[in-house]
Amino acid sequence: MKARDCWSLLEGILPHTRRALLYGPPGTGKTHITTYLGLNDSKQVFSITLDEGTPSAELRGFFHPKGHEFVWMDGPAIMAWRTGGDLILNEINNASQEVLTLLYVLLDDPATARITLPTGETVAPHPDFRAFATMNGLPEDLPPALQDRFAVHIHVNKTNPEAIKALIPYRFRAIVRKTCDLTDARRVTLREWLAFFKALESGVHADIVGLSILGEQRWGGLRETLLLAAAETPSTDI
Repeated sequence: MKARDCWSLLEGILPHTRRALLYGPPGTGKTHITTYLGLNDSKQVFSITLDEGTPSAELRGFFHPKGHEFVWMDGPAIMAWRTGGDLILNEINNASQEVLTLLYVLLDDPATARITLPTGETVAPHPDFRAFATMNGLPEDLPPALQDRFAVHIHVNKTNPEAIKALIPYRFRAIVRKTCDLTDARRVTLREWLAFFKALESGVHADIVGLSILGEQRWGGLRETLLLAAAETPSTDI
């Protein structure tokens, strides 16, 4: 069987699964792919980034003041349940115990999953509801019950090639791709490269940009290669 990289796997499976966990180093495009790849144009996408302080109410919903009364407002998870949208759970490994308790229900078997809101209304997931999660660690970092909610686990260990194509000047794509896929201290994330080229476009000297964003060691290793690539692109000032 021919080996497939993570992006061909994602393109093949994401449009056809209701639960997927994408894990791997930061800056590879995990959130981008779960938001845009294979999604129906009419679908709504609801995204939240979790940290240890995120309350479950931020996903479920809460009462908020409106004039002289309090009005219920659905959170992104319940909106996705109601509309059959896609829920993107970024940094799921940072979920608190309170949020985990809610996630176990949100990601349960759609045939039996139910949530009773503080309003007294009981909500069930729309048949088209889907949930995707991202994290920078390993699936084993999650509680077993949460791991089990995601049938698909994909290690995203390479930067999205389409993102590089769309965002990086042609002459520098090979360099960017190579450094994004490194696994040691020489790695440069796509976000760092975007900040690098944006600063260059603003007229900041290349050495100032390189040292400020990449640091002395990485910039020292890349400077001459970038200068050679820039020599083939007269419009790029580096």
